Amino acid sequence: MLPPRIESTRVRRRRSRKIWFLIPLIGLIGFLAYRYGEGAYLAIRQRFLPENLQLLESRSSHVEEQLIAHSIRSDDGALPGYTLFSEEEREQIVAYLKDSRRILSFYEGSTETGAALQASAALFQFYELLLYVQLNERSVLDLAGRGFLPSLTGINAETFREKARSSLLLSRKSLAMDPGQRRADDLRLIEAVSDLLYNERTDPHLFDQLIRINRDKIAPGLKPTYAFASLALFARSGNRERLNEILDVDSKSGMSQMLRIYALFHARDYIQAMQLARTLMVDAQAEPALRSEAARMMGEIFRIQSGAAAGLPYLYQARELHADPFLDELIQQWQAGP
Repeated sequence: MLPPRIESTRVRRRRSRKIWFLIPLIGLIGFLAYRYGEGAYLAIRQRFLPENLQLLESRSSHVEEQLIAHSIRSDDGALPGYTLFSEEEREQIVAYLKDSRRILSFYEGSTETGAALQASAALFQFYELLLYVQLNERSVLDLAGRGFLPSLTGINAETFREKARSSLLLSRKSLAMDPGQRRADDLRLIEAVSDLLYNERTDPHLFDQLIRINRDKIAPGLKPTYAFASLALFARSGNRERLNEILDVDSKSGMSQMLRIYALFHARDYIQAMQLARTLMVDAQAEPALRSEAARMMGEIFRIQSGAAAGLPYLYQARELHADPFLDELIQQWQAGP
């Protein structure tokens, strides 16, 4: 039997130093794996599978599910926007979108999927816009009848416009690279709405852009955005045929009636516009704000036909039905003359 091995103190000390040296090395490797492991994995996958964009699509679908949960359905079946997101919801989705953009950056450089990458970037940017802008029945009517853009929540106007500009450019670039891609109609919608929110005006080409969109191919999460834009802009341009394609023909809801009045007015069909406006104005069951707006439109028609003095009584009546600072300003302008 061999005697037990005896190690000197010096040997044991050297081995101990080696063990202590390995501990920080293992910690460093663990940190690097935690910090850059996902990035390295994505970079490798991007190198060998450049067309695999399922991860980006799944993240896009996740955000769209949140949008669907906040979709507004009006009495006539239209989806004119979204309910407000809470501050907590907004922060969570913004963080998720930020992480999605980080993942997107690992796919950059792939020539095979350039248009798809730009499309994903446009979608992520546009989703964030929808968290801050108030799209609803009220903002539809404000844009269609008064030319007012939707209100913002949780962001300053300049920052929002920069985000809208980025969304506009990304969608436009993706469409230029591949006009026939799978989400082309979503991108045309994003381009049109981003253009509206960035340039803050309703240029004629926006109407043409909306007409080119196949609404049946719009993603479910973006259908309320399409409804908002098309209802407001088709009414504002006087395109009654397109407007009626979206609205239920038999709908008698206040929003539907008001949009039809706007469309008739902008199409210069003043007789029918006046008839509908008078019907809504005297409807005791309608909301006071809608009755007031119908009275204002009566005043607008009389002003065009016979001058401001002829339209002022209807503005006074509109103000009695519903107090509105906009009416006060309008009355002052009309009283001052042409």
